[in-house]
Amino acid sequence: MSTYSATSEDILSRISTNDLLVRTILDNLSARQLEDVKLVCHHWHKIISSIIKNRVYFDTFHLIYDSKGFRMIGGDQEVLERVLDGRDKRLFLSYLVRMSEIYKSDSEDSAITQLDQYFKQKLLSLPALGVIFTSSITLARKISVKTYLPLKSHQLIICSQAGIVGQPSIRSRPIELEKYHFKLDAISGSFAARNWGDYKVIITDWKDEESPEPDPNDANYPVKCSIILSINFEGGDRFNSWLNSNERPIPIGGALVDKIFYKGKEVDMLTLSFVGKNVKAASFVLDTRTSREAEAKLTELKSNLDFDVDDINADVKTIGFLFICAGRGAEFYSGNLNVESNIVHKIFPHVLFSGVFGNGEYGWNCFNQPDSKKLKFSDHDLALSYTTAIVLVQFNRRR
Repeated sequence: MSTYSATSEDILSRISTNDLLVRTILDNLSARQLEDVKLVCHHWHKIISSIIKNRVYFDTFHLIYDSKGFRMIGGDQEVLERVLDGRDKRLFLSYLVRMSEIYKSDSEDSAITQLDQYFKQKLLSLPALGVIFTSSITLARKISVKTYLPLKSHQLIICSQAGIVGQPSIRSRPIELEKYHFKLDAISGSFAARNWGDYKVIITDWKDEESPEPDPNDANYPVKCSIILSINFEGGDRFNSWLNSNERPIPIGGALVDKIFYKGKEVDMLTLSFVGKNVKAASFVLDTRTSREAEAKLTELKSNLDFDVDDINADVKTIGFLFICAGRGAEFYSGNLNVESNIVHKIFPHVLFSGVFGNGEYGWNCFNQPDSKKLKFSDHDLALSYTTAIVLVQFNRRR
């Protein structure tokens, strides 16, 4: 009777050729790690390509930086959860410190290191777009020289010293970090994955004549919405001309910010446009005076959407951008923290939001069947103040 003893090479060979086992193991790796493992062999390259293609979820991050460090305040989790509806800034910050999804740093170098690690290990799928919001000009400059995303991806760095909005996970609420109140800096990020359907992201630097414009007459990739980011309300003639060339108004939202970095350089004004048949979008403007009015208006606007923003099908993903006037933070709501972000999350619980507190806003109500009037960049109803502009973008792989 003969016996057979498997060698380590035999075991490794059996494992490496078992597609189900290989896929199960590799699916635990980040997108950046998968890119490296692709080089092992042609067979694994095919498996990894399939894994990345079928990853339809997105990832996000939220980092807070305080040079003085963080001090924990006692209290059980249920009590701390309620501080997002209150006025106590110390408890609010303590709640954030306790959240495991939020990265914490006590130095700029540490913050950059954590970002490096995040993009290297924890980004789950290769995005077509990555937008990083920060309240620190110094951090923005340091991040702008980093190449976190593949060359085919768009990487934007937006700095607004008034503060940012970030959502650590789809389970949590968006969090407003106003610099006026907390005296600390923060970074948040939002991503749009390549495999969310047949769509394109077009970024236009409107002062660079060579920068591409979305084609308003492209039937295959119609313009669905544009995000405006600018350092002042001046200029915009080229954008204004392009906007008027569209047959009908498109959802628009945005903000005046302090710094914009794209492709490693500072720009004065750019738009981020989503184009494609499988994309739907809407923009809202809140000019209400109370939280009750804001909730009622958003509820009404949501009822007029021509897409289901609560669809949680694996083939459907919705992201949101939130641009809050610096004058509509806690002071606007009698010292209550996080008011508008709480309302937005209540009305749109399945949307992952990020954004900034701006020095002015762009936007208008555009959803379902917008009226036919032409809006211009200089119109008072597009360039706003003391408002909150919201943009929803939904991707659907089924179309």
